[in-house]
Amino acid sequence: MAHPLLDLWTEVKRRCQRSKIKPPARSTVARRWARHREEQAAVLAQAPGAQIAPGSFVATRPLEIVQIDHTQSDAFVVDPWFRRTVGRP
Repeated sequence: MAHPLLDLWTEVKRRCQRSKIKPPARSTVARRWARHREEQAAVLAQAPGAQIAPGSFVATRPLEIVQIDHTQSDAFVVDPWFRRTVGRP
């Protein structure tokens, strides 16, 4: 739908003509549709979890979310026989 308002107005006009009543002006349909969208947005804003941004982590129990850093630690792994450094974990 490239032009949802135009599509909506065209459908309202078609239904009014079929019912043999005078269709409302395009500006009237636009105003009522805008009011409907605002009311719908207000209802959605009150829904549970609406205030949580997408991609946010919400933990309800300890250790429900665990994150691990991939940086190298300051510990070294050594060979058990020769005690030479093998690398860092």
